[in-house]
Amino acid sequence: MDLGIHTDIPNEQYHALKELDGAHCVSSSYIKQWINKSPLHAERGGFSLTQSVADIGTAVHSMALEPERGDVIRGAETRRGKEWKDAYTTAQAAGKTLLTAGDYDECEAMTQSLMDNAQCGKILQDKTRLCEASLFVKHEPSGLVIKARPDIWVAHSGVMGDVKTCQDASPTGFTRAAFNLGYDLQSAVYRLAARLAGWDVRYFAFLAVEKSNPYCAHLHTFGNEANARADRIVEAALMEIAEAKDKQEFTTRWGPFNVMHLPAWLEQQD
Repeated sequence: MDLGIHTDIPNEQYHALKELDGAHCVSSSYIKQWINKSPLHAERGGFSLTQSVADIGTAVHSMALEPERGDVIRGAETRRGKEWKDAYTTAQAAGKTLLTAGDYDECEAMTQSLMDNAQCGKILQDKTRLCEASLFVKHEPSGLVIKARPDIWVAHSGVMGDVKTCQDASPTGFTRAAFNLGYDLQSAVYRLAARLAGWDVRYFAFLAVEKSNPYCAHLHTFGNEANARADRIVEAALMEIAEAKDKQEFTTRWGPFNVMHLPAWLEQQD
């Protein structure tokens, strides 16, 4: 594996890569964990999603980004029994995502809503789009390799995007969730990786679609102030990560103990 832009690396291989060119690799997920939780969580923690939730997310991405591949299969009504288990194993071996009939229909509805949205649909249906390219770039100040796998990149418009399924795609609801979930940090990491790879990203956009009827979709970007703040935080975190990895010291940053003060909402009850 070399530094640079790769268009033929499977998702599993991308996620499994921990070192490259003699340097530690870090992803946006790792950096978000480092900043929002702790170094220990980033280094040794993980992510837990139920299989059905993970499959739905994968399916919407496949249907919206690369429908021509036909990677999503409509299966039986439930996930019970040996017949489902065997079909699921077969689908996985073929690199496909098997969904129940109901989940498949919902993913189709979400995808259609994204396509019907004027802004999201324009990006997703651009004939020059590049989907799920893997970027591996050296961050010289820290010596780390940043890896990023943007859902979609449209070079002529300078738009990089990420498809997000969510509970609330409205401007107010998604903005709240985006900052809570560290999407501003994700955007900063991806924009940094793209710049180091030679891509001129004008906008990093989140193509959000709700997971329940009427499956509303909307396009979201961060403003200049939010981007500048996230850029500063990510740059500082990369230097901290490099030092910690060299020393192999990962802590919670919680201090020796915590004094729990009476919260305002309990004071109001009294």
